[in-house]
Amino acid sequence: MSENLKTRLRNDLIVARKARNKMATVVLTSLLSEVRYREIEIGEELDDSGVQAVVAKGIKQRKDAAQQMSDGGRPELAEKESEEASILQVYLPPALSEAEVRALVR
Repeated sequence: MSENLKTRLRNDLIVARKARNKMATVVLTSLLSEVRYREIEIGEELDDSGVQAVVAKGIKQRKDAAQQMSDGGRPELAEKESEEASILQVYLPPALSEAEVRALVR
């Protein structure tokens, strides 16, 4: 039986803490907090697709922040935001290529 995404996030947070990976710990703690906030907001537990939506939102926010930092002449902060986005990217399924989308449409 496969674990759900929220369980995977919690387990990865434990691994990051044990490895003393500060960035991954901060990012995963923040993400789990956002997931919990969303659950409280809607009044029920999120399924994997709901958690994926929160992850996607977090990635988008970090990519937007990285772009703003880069435009503002703060490359070190832009790099940090990009690294955080790449940590979160692992929790989304791979996007379909254009050829795969065309094949599905046909």
